[in-house]
Amino acid sequence: MSSETHTIADIVDLDRHPIDDLESEGGRKTLAACRASMASRGACRLEGFLRPEALDAMVNESKRLFPQAFRHDEQFRVYVSEQMPEGLPAEDPRHATARSAQACIAWDLFSAGSMRCSMGRAKAAVFPVPVWADPMTSLPAITSGMAWD
Repeated sequence: MSSETHTIADIVDLDRHPIDDLESEGGRKTLAACRASMASRGACRLEGFLRPEALDAMVNESKRLFPQAFRHDEQFRVYVSEQMPEGLPAEDPRHATARSAQACIAWDLFSAGSMRCSMGRAKAAVFPVPVWADPMTSLPAITSGMAWD
């Protein structure tokens, strides 16, 4: 994939998921499946949504930029309260802590022709917020999340 401006057809498998034509039979089926999944699970997963060559280009660009990512790592109590009551036994769940660690690549580090700069635009007929396909979460090792102690 080159650095020119990419169309949605370069990135998304529109034959499989015709999000560019929601009035077509396939578009209506895709939209209905997404809405049903959002209503029941709060998330929607579309297998094969990204074209393999587009996903490879996004992953490679993200890997190249990852050393410049902003990192944040902190420990915190699961039960957030201003004060812990004195005398709580050690096994009390209010002592439980969690770790939150993230690595975020700043948007301005991506090139103007980046496939990632082509993603994330709102489509009000589907969802009024941008739909995002993040290649970093497709890697075997997820780069952010929570680890419980």
